[in-house]
Amino acid sequence: PKFNRPSGNGQFIIADPGPHDNVGGWIIPQLQFEMLCLGPKCTHAILVSCTGLRGANLILVERDDVLISKMLRFSAYFIQLFVEKRQTPPVNFFPQCLPKHEKESYKSLIADIKRVGRN
Repeated sequence: PKFNRPSGNGQFIIADPGPHDNVGGWIIPQLQFEMLCLGPKCTHAILVSCTGLRGANLILVERDDVLISKMLRFSAYFIQLFVEKRQTPPVNFFPQCLPKHEKESYKSLIADIKRVGRN
């Protein structure tokens, strides 16, 4: 169950909206990198979204090597711009710190992450 902050009368509200039907965009990059680390035979991941009262959903996430390549490219930019220079990245460093010609590619990366999450 989900415990929300107290209502105006000091009582807690308990809600269970049920398991998710898709994978959040914030999880997709992690799953794709985990599949990369497991090697080329790892072609998909299964995410289980479950709740205490309303069951579970199994969600199949396909490996996307094009997406992984894009993520690796932007990870390399991050390393080059901040790690190697020992600089703290600013808030929302992408796309503002990217070369002009890469900003559209970054938008494409974000669109791909959303697409994989909806499938």
